[in-house]
Amino acid sequence: MTRYWLLSGLSLAALFSLQGCDQPKSEVKVEQPAADPAPAPVADEKKVPITKRRTSELVEKTQAMAANPNLYVTENKITAFDPLSSAFQGYVNAASRVNLMALKHNMDLIKATEERHLTFAELQEYIKVNNVTMNALPEYQTYAYDEKTGEFMVLEDGAHKEKFYAEARGD
Repeated sequence: MTRYWLLSGLSLAALFSLQGCDQPKSEVKVEQPAADPAPAPVADEKKVPITKRRTSELVEKTQAMAANPNLYVTENKITAFDPLSSAFQGYVNAASRVNLMALKHNMDLIKATEERHLTFAELQEYIKVNNVTMNALPEYQTYAYDEKTGEFMVLEDGAHKEKFYAEARGD
């Protein structure tokens, strides 16, 4: 029974596709495609996803916190509840932790040989000379260094984060 429905469907398709083929060539009108509009200018800057971005930006903790009272130290934990956001957050958080651990290990080696923590200026020079790059963080977070203790951390701007999420929600 299904064979007959299939054959009748094919014969109807053939009938509709052949409709109008018996007209002489002079009566068949061929529409010319409209002239293509000029292509939109391509932006020189291509958007790079956050998972591919790299940064070497690092701020001194005490100066940054004095300049912006909304900054606080964050642990970069996964706070998302849906599978897509939690996977993305997990990637960004893990990458930032690994970057900081590697940089911290290098600073521990320097401290062991020189018996002191590097100053922020020396650390910036070290990053520049050794071409150290870290995975980018969301725009409301930044890497920080405390030159008193030699610790690395991630600082988060709470007000900027709320604004960022409000824009994403469309509030």
